[in-house]
Amino acid sequence: QDIILDQQLIRYDCLTVQAHVLMLYKTKLIDLDTTKGLLSCLEEIKALDRDRRFTLEKSLEDVHSNIEQYVQNRLWIERGGNIRLGIARNDQVYTDTRMFMRDKINGIARHIVSLINTLLALSREHTKTIMPGYTHLRISQPITYSHFLSAKAYHFLDDLRNLLYDYDLINKCPLGIVEMAGTHLPIDRTMVADYLGFAQVSKHTLYTADLRGELEVKLLCDLSLLMLHTRRSVQELIIFSTHEFGMIEIDDIYTTGGTAQPNLRNPDTLEVIRANCPKVYARLFETLSIMDVLTSGYNRDTQETKPPLFEAIEIVEKILPVFQGIMGSSRPNAE
Repeated sequence: QDIILDQQLIRYDCLTVQAHVLMLYKTKLIDLDTTKGLLSCLEEIKALDRDRRFTLEKSLEDVHSNIEQYVQNRLWIERGGNIRLGIARNDQVYTDTRMFMRDKINGIARHIVSLINTLLALSREHTKTIMPGYTHLRISQPITYSHFLSAKAYHFLDDLRNLLYDYDLINKCPLGIVEMAGTHLPIDRTMVADYLGFAQVSKHTLYTADLRGELEVKLLCDLSLLMLHTRRSVQELIIFSTHEFGMIEIDDIYTTGGTAQPNLRNPDTLEVIRANCPKVYARLFETLSIMDVLTSGYNRDTQETKPPLFEAIEIVEKILPVFQGIMGSSRPNAE
């Protein structure tokens, strides 16, 4: 699946190499003509990618070799061969993946902030709407619907903090560690980190190499907690909206009629979310299982952490806006 998944990394790989090429020029490791040629070719690839016209060839294995081949075809080996001077495919994929995860965390974080704002806006409307609080799913202390919703907001605030912590862990530039021990060339890793918007360079080369897959596990763990909070909330809405409870009304846009009883308002959308949340847990366990027996340094196994990471993020990105719409449009039966 590498070639299919690597389509999402084309832009990041071009940016990574462009930053590296600029650094090579400023440290006098390549000349100006070579720099211009390399940057120009990489801009062409980015333009083709925006139009979805840069197709990765499976025979070239991955995004890095595809880009390298394109550049060498245009500039020949004398100039094009400098594209990987002082770096390897290893630290390139580490960097690309971290940039991908940073962007995805930012997008998911925006969804969470929007969800929290929705919950708080609805909560302000129902500070006097009494509802039962439950222990063992038996009526216990009285609370308000506002109290119920604001509790959810706090859970999602925890999720937001978790993701921001993950962002800080990820936001260290690994480019220049090569495979695990750096390079003899006098490269400036800090300059590249600045160009790519990283807070700093990663501090230890072998440790950085060993983090491939571990950072993915950490992010997937926190996305699993996010989906746990989402799934629990959906389950409560499903239960509280039944005829037996009659406490919550789900908006018709998220329900369907029954085959034999068209007048029913079945919570199909909520059930689809409930079924998809655990897929993120499964991707976490898959990634953890890939990583737990690996020795130090690069192992080809770590490439197999891409599918679960990409798939889990896609699931979360699809669920959150729909879940926000459900929560924001559901209404309590105050009477």
